[in-house]
Amino acid sequence: PPPFANDRVTGGTNAHFVATRTFEGHKTPINAVTFSRDSLWVAGGAEDSARVWDIASDKFRPVVGENAIFTTIAISPDAKYLATIAPQNSFKVWESAWRRVRFSMGGHANDITCLIFSPDGTQIVSGSRDGGVKTWDANTGRSLKNLEGHYDAVAAIGFNPEGNILVTIGRDGSAKLFDAALGKRKSEVNLARNPDRAIGLSPDAMLLACGDSKQIAVVDLIRNLW
Repeated sequence: PPPFANDRVTGGTNAHFVATRTFEGHKTPINAVTFSRDSLWVAGGAEDSARVWDIASDKFRPVVGENAIFTTIAISPDAKYLATIAPQNSFKVWESAWRRVRFSMGGHANDITCLIFSPDGTQIVSGSRDGGVKTWDANTGRSLKNLEGHYDAVAAIGFNPEGNILVTIGRDGSAKLFDAALGKRKSEVNLARNPDRAIGLSPDAMLLACGDSKQIAVVDLIRNLW
């Protein structure tokens, strides 16, 4: 973890984190960042381009896109592929080493809000503003399954470390747990709050953080869904 310094102000402690790495090169403001699952790579998406950085060596793979929107990005576990949303309710998968589109896929009725690779890199899951959730073959781009969606936009998607459980969070205030292989819903819970501001799933999809104007509530999804 990065080092930090403590400043005691009026009896309190403020933690000031020091960056261990700084990656430069984008020409426009960065809209999205994400880590590979092994934390060896980090990807950043700007207005018209994305870069995949090797954290240890500072080397990067640039992706410059036409008709791509680098505001939502996902990186494959081996960092070879980058998924980004695109116009007309679609997304693209890029070969980061060759800076070219591997395939483009569509099928949602509204804008895509979430993208994620499965832990083994064989599937991509997309969530949409219309509440739909779809799974795709990450090698061919073939559509696999339409999962039972939400009544409002999909706000977050996550896998457990083994990759056999998929969790989706909707702006309708519900969390759903699926068998990732079969695409069947195993359980569902009402979060008793509408995550209409800021939310985040832990990397293992076991905890959900919901933020409103003044507080962050952490929901134990294991206790509620597993």
